[in-house]
Amino acid sequence: MPDYCSSSTVISGDSDAINFLEKKIETIIADPTAPLFKGLLELEGLNPENWYEDNLKNFGTKWDVTGEDWEDRLYFQREGDTLHLFLETAWTPPLAFLRSLCKKYGVEAETRFSEEKTFRIKKDGKFGKVK
Repeated sequence: MPDYCSSSTVISGDSDAINFLEKKIETIIADPTAPLFKGLLELEGLNPENWYEDNLKNFGTKWDVTGEDWEDRLYFQREGDTLHLFLETAWTPPLAFLRSLCKKYGVEAETRFSEEKTFRIKKDGKFGKVK
């Protein structure tokens, strides 16, 4: 079970870009098996044997987010010319994904995130990060 990283991202841009992204996100999350990051970036032909390295490189996190995660770890809403995207990802925030998204669609993103960490405190009072 990974430590989750919660992020809250505001994506802003012109109306056309935000309209396009909103429709694309709605289409992707309607299919519970469709990967959000891969779908938005339109990535094809990734090597399944190298999935971990590809995900870290392209998304900045271990796993993509799918429609199956919609209820628990993915939420978005539109407000004017901005999209608010709330995600939980494994271990780290999806910064590589956000950089690529901004370049691809000519939008800007501001994200705040909080990484969950687990520590164990022993009987002797010493503690350390759980591996």
